[in-house]
Amino acid sequence: MTRSVWGWLQHAFATGPQGPCEPTPVQLELIDKVCRWAIARGMELPLQVALQSSAPLGSLAGQSLPVLQPWLGLMLTETQIREIGRFLEHRGAIEYLSRRLEILGRTESRSPQSDAGAANPRKSDIEQFQGG
Repeated sequence: MTRSVWGWLQHAFATGPQGPCEPTPVQLELIDKVCRWAIARGMELPLQVALQSSAPLGSLAGQSLPVLQPWLGLMLTETQIREIGRFLEHRGAIEYLSRRLEILGRTESRSPQSDAGAANPRKSDIEQFQGG
């Protein structure tokens, strides 16, 4: 009896493997889209701060996604937002997203045209934001 209780107790609070998780190909495409959108608008640092400050919450980040839905709705459909939410529920997802943002931030070209886009949002961005 003691042995079975001990075996159960060892695995009762298991949280899965440590380190970043790997997204599915669809999730990776969506992650890259969000990261590139933030980078093009000079929002890489605010996104990193938001990611790092939500890291202690772990899997709750995916469940709190409705808070970010207005912002994510500028570039993603509701189905895509739910898919990102599924990814964020995994342990290590915040770490993966943060690293991906950093990698894309270093590799994305910083052309004058992309900098102008960050300072002057496209008309379609403004219309989507205003609900038009």
